Amino acid sequence: MNITLFIILLLAALALYIFLLIKRGKTRRETMKTDSLYTTGLNHMLHNENQKAIESLQEYLKHNTRNIDAYIKLGGLLRKTGQAKNALNIHENLLFRQDITKDQQLSILTQLCEDNIALENYTNAIEKAKEILKQDKHNRYANENLYKLYRDAHQWENAIDALKKNHKIDDATKNRLMTIFKVQEGLESYFSKGKYHDARLIFRKAIKFDPTCEVPYYYMGLSYIKDQREEDAVDWWEKFVEINPEKAHLVFPDLKKILFNLGKFERINTFLRNILKESPENTETIIALAEFYENKGDISQSIAIIDDHLKNKTRDTELMISLAKFYAVKENCRKSAEILADVLANYNLSDIMICSSCGHKVDEPTWLCDNCKKTDTFIN
Repeated sequence: MNITLFIILLLAALALYIFLLIKRGKTRRETMKTDSLYTTGLNHMLHNENQKAIESLQEYLKHNTRNIDAYIKLGGLLRKTGQAKNALNIHENLLFRQDITKDQQLSILTQLCEDNIALENYTNAIEKAKEILKQDKHNRYANENLYKLYRDAHQWENAIDALKKNHKIDDATKNRLMTIFKVQEGLESYFSKGKYHDARLIFRKAIKFDPTCEVPYYYMGLSYIKDQREEDAVDWWEKFVEINPEKAHLVFPDLKKILFNLGKFERINTFLRNILKESPENTETIIALAEFYENKGDISQSIAIIDDHLKNKTRDTELMISLAKFYAVKENCRKSAEILADVLANYNLSDIMICSSCGHKVDEPTWLCDNCKKTDTFIN
């Protein structure tokens, strides 16, 4: 071989080697820079810096489109920042990828479920949860949330069936929830349409889930009121109060009116005193009993009843206002004014019809918040 040609080939090989070294170093630096973006994104996530995390992950994914977990995380962040529709698009597209593992597929389906919940597409969320269970029947997320999805979709029978299969909830809680769900079915399917007899059939089924749950008894009585069968309403509301005397005030106004109209005065007295045996500090019942004697014309007894209970409940505003009213009826205006002045000096505004979980307001008794979907947040 000609020495000149040999030197040329040697120099060419050396140049190629140097070029490859430079390119490899550049690629390595770019990879390190890209990986740094992912690490930075994760760090922002840990510190709840969601927008910065989104920007880091978006930049990272421009250079590395194969990282499925990064896409999953990005979608979750977008949903968390109010961009649920964009999150849904990302997670739906991931399902068409051929390079996802079974665990990643389950994770994507879980994210899709959450995306649809955020968009209030409960039917779609249910389908995703069922798809998860097809692949993994013991999946914790799907098993624990399926009944909530049916609840949010107002599919009460399905919600009850899902609750029965939920082993993470104790029996007492489960039975109460099933009772409330069954009542909601009756309210939506029949009661709201004026079909009170049909609603009562559903309420009776609800009682079988949990006879100690007061909810169906309340609506049984209300349905009879709507049907102008007041004596039947009294029977059911007496059962309601017997089960939960703390909530007796919910039926006092209508119940007293009915019993007075029926001329059953002593039944009111017996009814109220029976409540006080079980719940002696029940303010609403104390006031109702005092008003019973007021209606009989015995104001002195009304005052005595309130006074007696104020010994143990000194700062009960409702009792003090009632006492002031009775003194006014008795024409002792000075005493009435003194009590009211004391009340005003210590008055705090409160609204018992606000959901303790989300702050939603209602003007009628309810056991299931139609905003946050939680039970027993208005009454307890």
